[in-house]
Amino acid sequence: MMETLYVSQMDSPLGNIYLGATKKGVCKISLQDEAGFYDWLFKHVDAVEAKVQNYYQIKSVKVALRRLFAGRSAQAAGLTLDLRGSIFQVKVWQVLLDIPFGQTSTYGELADQIGYLNAARAVGQACGANPLPLLVPCHRVVGADGKMGGYAAGTKVKEYLLKLEGALLV
Repeated sequence: MMETLYVSQMDSPLGNIYLGATKKGVCKISLQDEAGFYDWLFKHVDAVEAKVQNYYQIKSVKVALRRLFAGRSAQAAGLTLDLRGSIFQVKVWQVLLDIPFGQTSTYGELADQIGYLNAARAVGQACGANPLPLLVPCHRVVGADGKMGGYAAGTKVKEYLLKLEGALLV
């Protein structure tokens, strides 16, 4: 089914952030380049048209991200997520939403929570494929040894976000 895709951009302490939403909800946040953002969208959204406008979901994301960059939880009323990935990935992304602001969890703990014992590495890969960083807080996941682990936007960004939230590494 063809969808309308809403896109926007916002400035942040991390640089430009690119935002994408459908009628179902927010589907993409990119902390990287604009070309990569559109590549992802055109692979995952069967769009009939792309509109550059402040659709209400885009406005809600911007409010949530401004809260995050002000050191507060990014939870936003009325914000819905349009998660696009495998069944396993979506399970991982949904459990990431349960990690409280300012706290961390490990890849292994998340694997256990979704019923996949010994799947810490697969959880890490799902975190790396997270289309909604910042809102689906994969930056709150660390290694069992307390080391930061990777982050799609780079470990410096992950460290910045954890410090912003006041999270202590496990």
